[in-house]
Amino acid sequence: MSMIDCWECGVQVSATDTKCPNCSVRLQKPESGFFVTILKWEFILFNCMMVAWLIHSIGGADIVKSQTTSEITQTSSMDYTTFGTAVIFVIWLIGDLILGVFLLLTLPKN
Repeated sequence: MSMIDCWECGVQVSATDTKCPNCSVRLQKPESGFFVTILKWEFILFNCMMVAWLIHSIGGADIVKSQTTSEITQTSSMDYTTFGTAVIFVIWLIGDLILGVFLLLTLPKN
C-alpha cells in the first residue's frame, strides 16, 4: 500500500484515504459509483426533455392561433395552452424533486 504526505500537516497517510486522520483535511474527492453517474445523466436529460416539451407546447399554440379565425376558438386554444403549460411545470417540478432526492441520497459520503 502506498503512502502519501498530507498537504496540510505533513503526516504520512494511505493513498486510499479520503481524509487525513490527523487534521481531518480532505485529501481526495470520494469516487461516485455507476448508479450516481446514471442518476446525474437522468437528471440532466429529464430537464432537457422538459425544456423541449415546453418549447414545443408553446410553439404549437402559436400555430393553432394562426390557423383559427374566430376569436372564441383563439381564446379557448390559449386557455388549453395555459393549462398545458401549467401541467408541464407541475410534472417538471415533481420529476426534479424525485430525481434530486435520489441523487442526494446516493452521493458518496466524505
